[in-house]
Amino acid sequence: MTGEQRPPKRRWPRNGILAVVVAATILSCVDKAAPALKDCETLRNAKKFDDAIRACGRAVTADSASKAGKAAAVLRTEISKIQKDQEARQAFNIWDGIGVTKDQPAARKMFEAACKGGSPIGCAGLGISFLDGVGGTDRDYDKALANLASTCAEKIQRACAALAYMNLSGHGTAKDEAKAAMLYREACDGDEPRGCSGLGVMYGAGAGGLPKDEPKAVSLFTKACDANLPWGCWALSNAYYMGLGVGKSFDYAAKYGAKACDGGDGDGCLRLAVAHAQGKGAKKDEKAALELAQKSCDLVSSQGCVLLASMYGAGQGTSADNAKAATYYEKACDLSNGDGCYAFATFTRHGWGVTANPVVADNLLRKACELGSASACKEFHR
Repeated sequence: MTGEQRPPKRRWPRNGILAVVVAATILSCVDKAAPALKDCETLRNAKKFDDAIRACGRAVTADSASKAGKAAAVLRTEISKIQKDQEARQAFNIWDGIGVTKDQPAARKMFEAACKGGSPIGCAGLGISFLDGVGGTDRDYDKALANLASTCAEKIQRACAALAYMNLSGHGTAKDEAKAAMLYREACDGDEPRGCSGLGVMYGAGAGGLPKDEPKAVSLFTKACDANLPWGCWALSNAYYMGLGVGKSFDYAAKYGAKACDGGDGDGCLRLAVAHAQGKGAKKDEKAALELAQKSCDLVSSQGCVLLASMYGAGQGTSADNAKAATYYEKACDLSNGDGCYAFATFTRHGWGVTANPVVADNLLRKACELGSASACKEFHR
């Protein structure tokens, strides 16, 4: 149209164009994984590991290729390992019966799961379960050696102590006392009480190239007992009872026997039972001695079963009961105690509390002799 004015061209303000560009740039640089990563870190610090793992998973899903996404993937793996390590430690409590009911089959399953999840503590526990066996059965020394050697190399000191035992005993590997002493020392230096007690035994015997040093052994047993290892307390109790490396003291023998017993060591309960039965180191109390002998036997101390059987046979702390005496002598024999087998053979021959059977008695006598009972061997070879 002639003379008609055209509308002016629309111009974007320079600062408006810049704002749009900057906004687009910022939007493109936002890391979508960052908020979930932050949540993951917060939950990790609060030790809410299941929630933390899920938060890290959301971060990875949001943007696995971003800086935050990659960091979340690494953190998720680390948290999972921490969680599996915690589960493995709890499995050890269940394996040992510390603060919870002892359940070795359940503990082994937990060890397996933790080990598969990347926990060296779990693999160490799995190795120990194959070394000791679940309830004393289902041992596999090859699997024990593989797991213990690898986890000892990762400085899991309980694994090193167990590996030392394998070298000392020759179970699953060539017997090597010098290597055993080295591994026990490494474990003890790493504050593993089983390493200290094992090293103490070797000093007490002068084995593995170590000098015989009973006072050194006592100091190591003390360190193990102070760390609440029941067997270490029993070893310390035995040192005081026998006067090995320390002045003989029935009082201290009973004291440390009680601590071992409280920790679930059957031989510790036996030591305290004897103290009450004899009135040495504890008040003479046959009823208390009987109760402790029962606890000792229940904790599979074969000598505890022998003491319990003898008390029922003699009517000490209870009325005489040959049937119960025979039962506990049989249990001691089943636990490979030569004295228990010899006594049970005698009860079986005479029909005391059990059906008389001379053939079974002869077999028991033979077993007792093979287990080192001098009385059984003398009678068997008449």
